[in-house]
Amino acid sequence: MVWLVLLAAEHATAATYTLHDVDSSLVGSLQRITAAEGDMLVDLARTYDLGQDELLLANPGKTRWIPVGGQMVLLPTRHVLPQARRTGVVINLPERRLYWFVPQRPGSPQQVVTFPVSVGKLDWSTPVTVAQLVSRKENPPWYPPASIREEAAERGIALPDVVPAGSANPLGRHALYLDLPGYLIHGTNNPSAIGLRVTHGCIRLYPEDVEFLYRLLPESTTVTIVDQSVKVGWQGDSLYVEVHPPLEESDMSEDDQLVHAMALVRDAMTVHPELRLKSWLVRRAVQRRDGIPVSVTSNSIESLW
Repeated sequence: MVWLVLLAAEHATAATYTLHDVDSSLVGSLQRITAAEGDMLVDLARTYDLGQDELLLANPGKTRWIPVGGQMVLLPTRHVLPQARRTGVVINLPERRLYWFVPQRPGSPQQVVTFPVSVGKLDWSTPVTVAQLVSRKENPPWYPPASIREEAAERGIALPDVVPAGSANPLGRHALYLDLPGYLIHGTNNPSAIGLRVTHGCIRLYPEDVEFLYRLLPESTTVTIVDQSVKVGWQGDSLYVEVHPPLEESDMSEDDQLVHAMALVRDAMTVHPELRLKSWLVRRAVQRRDGIPVSVTSNSIESLW
């Protein structure tokens, strides 16, 4: 409880969840709000600590720059945890979301904190790998590598050898360095792009989110980066499926993703063979790819009615 109070005090908008049931993989709950006059999705994303893509996917028909005042907006604040060891930081690229599994205190349930992130664009993909946090720096200078300077030159932009701290520095005010040369977890001077594929491979967060991690992440924290466009997980005796658009380079069609989703679901259901699968819900989740977890099982009695 003391650690939870500390987390809440450090960052009022941090989505922090306590995992009372070690077998549960579902955290959070969906929220619906009525947007105030003049609100745009780009503003609401920052206010509610969401990424641009995930908010757009959850609200089809709306656009980020057109005011949605008076309209109902669905906040995608429910998540199936990625399939990975629940330790350190886990980043799921298709989801554009980071999960930090807070170190457990003896006798206390585990907690997880989650934030939206930006990841590498198509030609500069963030690698799927396991790395470690090795150092951190406040007000970091940016040393753009030759490849990025060349790319900028093709667009008529002359980048210097070093960009000092300040409003022009894309690293923002806080940077966490990995043992993966050239890859960082850092802030940004462009918060409106959080939750998109826009970086040169680094992981980018809202300034307040990276400051939170900067202050609390222990040294040598493991950072696991995964590519899971389909996630499945249990809450009690309900199996949930969450589907996101796959990364473009994976070349995964909707049919491919459905086959993948069904394989994950059937494997998960081996622990509850008494349940009935509503396969049409899995199919619909793949068709929508909206990142909203949906329950796809029922018990045999329910299925008769």
